[in-house]
Amino acid sequence: MSSTFDAQNIRIGIFNKEKIKNFSFEVKKASYSIYADSLFLFSVSSNNKFLISKKDSLLVLKKENQTIGEFEEIKLVQDSLNSYLTIIPENFKNKKRNLNGDFKMQLINKELCLINMLDMPSYLTSVVLSEAGPNKNEEYYKVQVILSRTYALKHLNKHEEENFDLCDGVHCQASTKSLNYKHPTIINAVNQTRDLIVVDSAFNLIGAFFHANCGGQTAETNQVWNKKISYLTSFKDTFCIKTRQSTWTHKIPKFKWENYFKKHFFYP
Repeated sequence: MSSTFDAQNIRIGIFNKEKIKNFSFEVKKASYSIYADSLFLFSVSSNNKFLISKKDSLLVLKKENQTIGEFEEIKLVQDSLNSYLTIIPENFKNKKRNLNGDFKMQLINKELCLINMLDMPSYLTSVVLSEAGPNKNEEYYKVQVILSRTYALKHLNKHEEENFDLCDGVHCQASTKSLNYKHPTIINAVNQTRDLIVVDSAFNLIGAFFHANCGGQTAETNQVWNKKISYLTSFKDTFCIKTRQSTWTHKIPKFKWENYFKKHFFYP
């Protein structure tokens, strides 16, 4: 199967779960061009900090304490491929991100929506670094890249109603870390597996599900989704029983446990 999956761009919803109220951004390297309602405003280089907030049905763009204007849509476009910036949600300052690519801000269902637009290789590098972490074997990274590419293509319409393709959290695939963390092993894994995907016997993209820990053995798909998936069968996984998530405890008050069974299973 020959295609150019890695040539396409992908739209990622940033901070989608947090529902940010406003955020600041600062260019850290090179420069960005700012467009508002499709009109070019100016180019921004490093050490310039801006604030974007919402007011009624519009976005307010400020530089320090000076209001630049109110707009329906604001775009940040890289002036060069090595441009990147820091984004800090004002109500979640501990979750600031260093990100590259282009950005679009607009209001979706009255919520501030921040969309990161980048090419597939950049997205995959971010996913693998976020999901797998640094300092792993390159062959392992290659497998994760292929699965992550397959998953992304399979679920591209997951957030269509919100005007982007995938979110940056575990609801889709975590992609909270940027290319600007230099990890050549991950970048090599992306480049060496270019356009590779996994398909089933009918040449359809597989689900490519992966998890942090299965507890020692994966479940049959019909036990999870009431549907048998031919390429996913239960198997023992001895790696999972040796990780930090392998044993855990969660306490539930007895009345909540009973109420759950009363509501869903007509207990007693």
